[in-house]
Amino acid sequence: MNNAAARSFESIKERHLADFHQYFDRVSWVIEDTAQSRPDSLPSDRRLQAYAKGSHDPWVENTYFQYGRYLLISSSRPGDPPANLQGIWNDQLRPPWSSNYTININTEMNYWPSEVTNLSEMHEPLFGFIKDLSVTGAVTARQFYDMNGWVAHHNSDIWALSNPVGNGHLQLDRWQQ
Repeated sequence: MNNAAARSFESIKERHLADFHQYFDRVSWVIEDTAQSRPDSLPSDRRLQAYAKGSHDPWVENTYFQYGRYLLISSSRPGDPPANLQGIWNDQLRPPWSSNYTININTEMNYWPSEVTNLSEMHEPLFGFIKDLSVTGAVTARQFYDMNGWVAHHNSDIWALSNPVGNGHLQLDRWQQ
């Protein structure tokens, strides 16, 4: 904080933009609007409402594409934890889904844009997490199922929890036997 406080806002902003754009500028993506069927001055909320009702608006697709990349660049960097459902923006002590990793689809969806949009290194935190999950999952496989290998259930957390959970509580019956 002291280092940041010693810099000017413009200096911090320039550093941030240089860091961010080294990733963001790797891909160019535009769906051109050939219909010209709606005014560009329409506010975003109205454009989204119209799109939800079937209106043709490539701006929405372009924006969501870039937004997905923005979220991945911002929430999954080498050396950091992988992206979860709330990302780094959670401000709650008990957030929805506990800021966990729902590994039956949501975690994978966070990383869909990584390879196809030239953001391969954003995968590194996820690969590290999977490695950690294989360690805890070996314990779960042995203690819960008397099996070799490793297992992970649909939900995990930053500590790579691999045993079954439900209603926000660990299922400890098998562990207590």
